[in-house]
Amino acid sequence: MTDDTTRDRVRALVRDVLATALPAEEEAAGGSSSPMTTSEGSTQSSSVPTRFINTAPEETSGPQKEFARDESSKMVITEADVRGLEEGSRLRIAEGAHLTPLAADIVRELAGVRIGVFGLGISPVGLITPENFKGITYHDPVKVSRGAVRVLRERERCAMVLCASHLGYYPNPKGEEIGDTQVAAQVDGIDFIASGHTHTFMQQPVVVKTPAGGETIIFQVGKSGIYLGRVDFTVKQNKVTAYAGKLLDLRDA
Repeated sequence: MTDDTTRDRVRALVRDVLATALPAEEEAAGGSSSPMTTSEGSTQSSSVPTRFINTAPEETSGPQKEFARDESSKMVITEADVRGLEEGSRLRIAEGAHLTPLAADIVRELAGVRIGVFGLGISPVGLITPENFKGITYHDPVKVSRGAVRVLRERERCAMVLCASHLGYYPNPKGEEIGDTQVAAQVDGIDFIASGHTHTFMQQPVVVKTPAGGETIIFQVGKSGIYLGRVDFTVKQNKVTAYAGKLLDLRDA
């Protein structure tokens, strides 16, 4: 089975499992809750966050299964939490828990170093017509980054955290512009930001000091596939101790 097939199967399982999930508080109260409308237009009784329900198939009629797993102590539910469950299994989650696709597709172990990756993008407001991002909520990238780093460092036990960003590079921001430099200056624990959006041709990576005195490396190499950026890291005792970055001109290839 290919990686893509496995990932699609796991994500389908996530939708199916969470469609029948109840928060721990709801189970204790006998399953009562407020109604919610699914993508098919029917009304269900559930207090599970909408984003879990409206992409999932309707529940089947008949007696409910017992919970196969209890993850109600966690506020972040990852694909790893549902891996191994059979189709149609029920998972207990906490009220307000968030689903995030942290699993094998964004956590890798290379040469004994566990590496986590998360992504950031710009707000669609003013760039995309509202009907084309209906239902999508844009969150503060600083707060999102702090949460992602916490999950990757503490829960996923990553020695390195990398960010694939499309925020842009603004060394001298205007007004409330926020890009990779601003995120790095306010968030601890990001080792490297692969920057994009502003088409900035950097000759070499830049280093930004984090609030706790650490360092985040940022590199953006322009646009249109003219250059490829390469950054090599030295990791000792689960910490980045050195790096070296350079441009590779693909026109010379």
